[in-house]
Order: sequence, then C-alpha cells, then structure tokens
Amino acid sequence: MVTSRRCYYIEGGSATALSQAAETFWRQAGRLAVFLRLVIRPALEYACPVWHTSLIAAQTKALESLQRRSLCIIYEDGDYMLSLIRAGFDTLEARREQLTERFFRRSVLPETSCLHYLLPSKRDVSVTSRLRHARTLELLKCQTVKFRHSLIPYGLDHYF
Repeated sequence: MVTSRRCYYIEGGSATALSQAAETFWRQAGRLAVFLRLVIRPALEYACPVWHTSLIAAQTKALESLQRRSLCIIYEDGDYMLSLIRAGFDTLEARREQLTERFFRRSVLPETSCLHYLLPSKRDVSVTSRLRHARTLELLKCQTVKFRHSLIPYGLDHYF
C-alpha cells in the first residue's frame, strides 16, 4: 500500500533529519521547534486531505510517534501533551483533520471549484423544506468501506 510505504519512508527520514539538526543546532529548543515546524511537519502533512481518511490506526500511531519522538528530543521532559503546549502544536491527527476540512470547504464545496462535479446532485427543495434536518445533497451510495472513507463521502458526512 502506498500509504504504508510513505509512513515508513517519512518515519525514517524525519527521525534522521531531526537528529542531524539536533547535533547541528546544539539542542537549542527554540531552533529545533522551528525546524520541526518548517521541515518535518510539512513532510508529514503533505497531501493529507487525499490520504488522511484512509489511514488505519497503526499508521496514525506511527505518524504521531514521530512527532512525540521529535518533541522528546527537543524538550527532553518526556511529557508529550506538555511538549505540544510548549511548542504550540496540535496532535498530527487533529492537524490532518483541520487541513482536510479546510481543503473540502475551500476546494470541493464552492460551485466554481473544479472538484465540485464530484458531489452528488442537490435534492428537491419541495422535499427538503418539509424536513427538520434536511440534507441539501443526495446521499452517496457507498458499496465499499474504502470508498466510504475517501475524501468526498467522508467530507459530506463530517463537514457538510
């Protein structure tokens, strides 16, 4: 699976890059936090709206362990949540969720978007006006779990 290979590649490369940066910057927490924010996290978040919804729990845990290990190298206190607060970061899972939602709202929902044609057709107003909690778009029929967890159905269920 491409996502598994990507997680493995990023995991090895990110840990090596942070260790080399730690030696180069003499373990100054401020500089390493900037390095983590500018170099490593973008690699971990690259194109995440496409693959975020397809991650299994083990892959999510592996990605989160990269940030946990990086913050442990930077702050040396061992408490992940405290290190997140000190660095001003969110967990990678929360960050991926934010990026996916922003992408869906900005790049799929607007009618001028080139991805808007992927959305199901709108429901008849005469039907939706009589319902308490009406969905303006028709429901997608998902025959497989993999498709149900892809960007469009996931976005319609969670962000629309």
